[in-house]
Amino acid sequence: MRAEDLRAVFLDGGSVTVDVMVNAEPGLGVRVTELARSRGYPAQFLGNVAADGSVNFAEDSISDPTRELLPYFGVRFAAHDLEAGETWKTPVGDVTVRDTDGNLVTLEITEHFKVANAISEVRSHGSVVYEPSMLVPIRGDIVRTRTEQHAEGSIEIKELIHFERVTDSFEPAPR
Repeated sequence: MRAEDLRAVFLDGGSVTVDVMVNAEPGLGVRVTELARSRGYPAQFLGNVAADGSVNFAEDSISDPTRELLPYFGVRFAAHDLEAGETWKTPVGDVTVRDTDGNLVTLEITEHFKVANAISEVRSHGSVVYEPSMLVPIRGDIVRTRTEQHAEGSIEIKELIHFERVTDSFEPAPR
């Protein structure tokens, strides 16, 4: 077997709870509780989400899926009426409104950047269903691909991120 034919797969799952602790206009102080199967116990982290969706937590604290989720809580992430075809730049990348359906908006997210003196690049693409009036993501699917160049060859790491909102304490109860 050749080295370039080797593949490794790591699967994980769990839940993320986001508690808005402080509304310090224009940002939010949040407590994140992650329960990942791989960790086996809940972990809590304190940080904030800036108005534009920038996520500010200690390095090596929250997981990648949580980092993908939190920017949508930014109070000015999409603080205007959204129409199909509209595009803007955010901390999660370039955002395009693909579709609108009542209160829900489907956003297409694309991002590309180089790191570590250009020996590594990251590309992300996905879609997120977002409810602008509540400042929350409903569900999202994002594929992040990281390619690293080394003297021995290249390595590709693919991360598939899926999230869904289960409950929201600010959402009115159904009648």
